[in-house]
Amino acid sequence: MKKKDLDFLKQITILYVEDDIDSRKEIAEVFSNYVKEVLEAGDGEEALTIYKKHMDESKPIDIVISDINMPKKSGIEFLEDLRNLSKKIPVIFTTAHTDSPILLDAIKYKVTSYVVKPIDFVKLLDEVLECTKKRFKEKKHKEEKKDLHNHLSNIDEVAIVLKSDGDGNLTYANKAFYDISKYERADIIGQEYNSINHPDVSVLVLREMWDDAKEKGIWNGKLKSKAKDDSIFYVNTTLIPIFDNENETIIEYYHISFSITNYEQEKRDFKKRVIENVQENR
Repeated sequence: MKKKDLDFLKQITILYVEDDIDSRKEIAEVFSNYVKEVLEAGDGEEALTIYKKHMDESKPIDIVISDINMPKKSGIEFLEDLRNLSKKIPVIFTTAHTDSPILLDAIKYKVTSYVVKPIDFVKLLDEVLECTKKRFKEKKHKEEKKDLHNHLSNIDEVAIVLKSDGDGNLTYANKAFYDISKYERADIIGQEYNSINHPDVSVLVLREMWDDAKEKGIWNGKLKSKAKDDSIFYVNTTLIPIFDNENETIIEYYHISFSITNYEQEKRDFKKRVIENVQENR
């Protein structure tokens, strides 16, 4: 196992549920060499109590490993109750049975994986690593997404902001956009973002914009736009895709722009004066 994976496991807290005391102590002891903490429970009822206690104390448990056949509360019953508390926490079942009815119940309550007894610890550790890395990645993405939304909400006060759905159809425009473009809400909502750009903007530029945003996570460039009264304005635009909680599908785009119309006009005026000066001095 790579060093970065071993370092990652040192962050993990495991709840290990097994009614066989000797087996539980043996596996828990080995796990303790790899992870931050191993919490032990002898059945589903005790496991549920431990999980609730840690929830109340804001001490997150990162993954549950549980036997299925246990007294008081079975692994399946425990999983059913656990899913009422957390839809996302990974759960790995250890079982000597591969009966279809049991596996169907496990799937019904969204078991993450299962390992057949006798336990191959290396295989179990790999499963723990895979499940928790995916969960940590999702949590990190969710936190980053929340921070991004907060940041973009603040930008809304000082920039020209548009939003479009995953297909590029406009869903929102802020006051700054309506002021500079002279459009009204009914004019643009539901329309393609590409349609608000000036006809001089080539299809290739717009295609590159969307492709870069999808592949690289961001695009920045200068765009020429046409207002409702046919006047022209220029913007420096940043396009940012927003992904779903699984970080797999783009559900929204933010188009954040700052007007550079005055700057562009000054450049054009300067270029015009240079050309006129050259012509006069021929």
